[in-house]
Amino acid sequence: MKFNSVYIIAEIGINHCDDMEIAHQLIDDCKEAGADTVKFQSFRTELLVLPDAPRMPYQTTDRTGDVTQFEMLKKVELSDEQHYKLQEHCNKIDVDFVSTPYDVPSLELLEKLNLPFIKIASTDVTNLPFLRRAAAGGRNIICSSGASDLWELSMVVDAFDNENNHDHLSLLHCLSYYPAPLEEINLAAIRNMENAFNVPVGFSDHTQSKEVGAWAVASRAKLLEKHITFDKSAKGPDHAASLTPDEFRNYVSRVRIFEQAMGDGINYIEVFRSPS
Repeated sequence: MKFNSVYIIAEIGINHCDDMEIAHQLIDDCKEAGADTVKFQSFRTELLVLPDAPRMPYQTTDRTGDVTQFEMLKKVELSDEQHYKLQEHCNKIDVDFVSTPYDVPSLELLEKLNLPFIKIASTDVTNLPFLRRAAAGGRNIICSSGASDLWELSMVVDAFDNENNHDHLSLLHCLSYYPAPLEEINLAAIRNMENAFNVPVGFSDHTQSKEVGAWAVASRAKLLEKHITFDKSAKGPDHAASLTPDEFRNYVSRVRIFEQAMGDGINYIEVFRSPS
């Protein structure tokens, strides 16, 4: 994938809370804020978790209520019809619609939708059969790297190289904390990953800061992913690590201003000639 400017992904994810009116309003907010795309999550709960699977530590706050992980995810599972309606709404206002599949049937659905790219979550970095299936589809893929080292990421790159699909892969540096502490985000990893794998690298930003996107651009990030919510205090695991629409607008504005200030890195010397 090639990026002429920093590509900004607004991660709605499951913050729609199974309310399509909220989902559509968030799509509108993302477009107004200047996002290039909005992203959701696609899964079949029965294929993803067991009925008695414990929730992740960040999911066990009072924000998620007294439910199992299965119940929590089942409530926000999008149907095929909802996928089509969300994409239709995005097309109407000229913003890209993408999603993250967590199982093969969801991946197949997203391939049918002919998205500009498909996002692979950090949880599937070591799921080689799934990665090989995604690579074989010939689609643009962006893969997050949370909790992965360079050796594990090399297996992701190899999966795409084996399908002669290297040019369709991008990576996201990611810290798998919600919210992520600033002292641990390690933005220098962006340049390290780019040098190691020769693919575009960005940053999946789970911090609560409106500044980090611009800092990531200074670290050569080609794309950014940031969660957005209608209400930080809403029940659900991701709202607390998300920005409100006004905050997201500010986030995008700072990135664009900083991007202009960065320039192209070429030193221009203007030669002044005295009049003859």
